[in-house]
Amino acid sequence: MKLPEWAQFFRQRRHDYNEVFGSEVGKRVLRDIMRECGWLVDPHDRTPTDTEYNVGKRWVVLHILGVMKMTDDQVQQMAMQSERVEIEQRERGLFL
Repeated sequence: MKLPEWAQFFRQRRHDYNEVFGSEVGKRVLRDIMRECGWLVDPHDRTPTDTEYNVGKRWVVLHILGVMKMTDDQVQQMAMQSERVEIEQRERGLFL
């Protein structure tokens, strides 16, 4: 039985995201996106506009993780690994 076109689209998109972000290189890129989009920090800021901006950046990460259908455990593991990488890079002087 052939899937409807919309279902094929979503299945292909999930496959594509997992293909891109599932490799070691892709995981490094995703961790970098998580860091740049403020995934591990509180989005609240001085003004409501700044807060909305920060929430919008975080939405990018939520979208990627949602398409990939990552479990909470996988997201937590990636966040912890991202934090460790950032600490290591700071210690080596690679982070601004």
